[in-house]
Amino acid sequence: MAEQLPQVPAHSVPDSALRFIGFLSFFDRYGTPPMLLALSLGTSLDFSQAVQLVAAYSLFYAIGQPLWGLASDRFGRLLVLRSALIGAGAGALASIMFSDYAPLLIARCFTGLMFGALYPTLLTLLGDTRHGVERARGLSDLQIYSSLGTTLATLSAGALATYLDWRLVFALPALGSVAALYSLRRLREPQHSRKQF
Repeated sequence: MAEQLPQVPAHSVPDSALRFIGFLSFFDRYGTPPMLLALSLGTSLDFSQAVQLVAAYSLFYAIGQPLWGLASDRFGRLLVLRSALIGAGAGALASIMFSDYAPLLIARCFTGLMFGALYPTLLTLLGDTRHGVERARGLSDLQIYSSLGTTLATLSAGALATYLDWRLVFALPALGSVAALYSLRRLREPQHSRKQF
């Protein structure tokens, strides 16, 4: 009796990891704006400096994406995804350690650069490893869980920072990065059609 072929290719990102990393990327991206006031009250930053943290994070989140795309073509999607998760976790931990403007600004810029790699790399992995309905389902899942990350960050980050500690909002993505790395531990680099430079 012939074995049933799996619906999702063996080397593609598992659905659970895909959803979680999409969620994590947008949770971190949208977690800081709701806690700007709590951040300025709990650190040496004034409100305008707290706003600058968000602007700098967003800038580095955006400008790193073309570089991550080139890196993933040259070195592999999973290598970039894993490297970005390690960097994102380290950046989130560094964000917890500092409360002065300059080091916190550097930590948030680095964190934005790292988190900026996750979503586009997941999209590329979906394109490389899934086809037809499975690709559409993966894209739909990614959008749903990314939206959930945005919504939960918007609703909860301010309350967490106000009633518990602003560091918790940065600690959660650091823990999430470790969990995401663990979920990718068995994956091997998929084949893709893009030319290696």
